[in-house]
Amino acid sequence: MSLSSGRNRLITSWKELRIAWERATEQWDDPASRRWEKEYLDSMEGTVRGAVSAMEKMVEISHQVRRDCQ
Repeated sequence: MSLSSGRNRLITSWKELRIAWERATEQWDDPASRRWEKEYLDSMEGTVRGAVSAMEKMVEISHQVRRDCQ
């Protein structure tokens, strides 16, 4: 899997998870669900954003390396 496809897969998976969570909260909306969202889902968002950013930087670097080696 290339870095670009891995990045795209991560973004798509994150969006799918958020959509699934929104659907779940239609039925599960209580203090426990809000706590789970805050402790796990919300904290994961920063990690996902950081990973996507790092992957984008690695893609840029790998393209630069390829250009430099030609």
